[in-house]
Amino acid sequence: MKMIGMKRVWCAIVLSAMWLHAFGWLNDAQLYDLTGSVDGKYPVTIYLVKDGNALSGKYFYHSTIARQGVKPSSYLYIDGQWRDDWMKVNVYDVNGNFIERWEGVFNSGNRSCSLECKITKPSGKRMTVEADEYF
Repeated sequence: MKMIGMKRVWCAIVLSAMWLHAFGWLNDAQLYDLTGSVDGKYPVTIYLVKDGNALSGKYFYHSTIARQGVKPSSYLYIDGQWRDDWMKVNVYDVNGNFIERWEGVFNSGNRSCSLECKITKPSGKRMTVEADEYF
């Protein structure tokens, strides 16, 4: 009985160490939770991870969550770069299909951060997204 207990403890320690190592990149990354709108009309929430020059994350339209609930297909996924307050990212759906490109300013300071980007759809349609976080 004592041997089984020790094996469980040992497994828990090994799994914890593996988990911490696998997610160690979060220690250097900065996380942002922004709220704003697309074209000043459609409320959105944006979750961003800035790790060096890489930007990743996801966002959702509040109306989509209200209609479909919180599930992976309710989000659009962000992947791109940030440099000198300028961001350039691609946005994909849950299946990896390209949805749109964002390009614009992403300021992150000590007390707030904000983004203001132009959105370009594959059809050529252009929109804007603006969002802020205060901490």
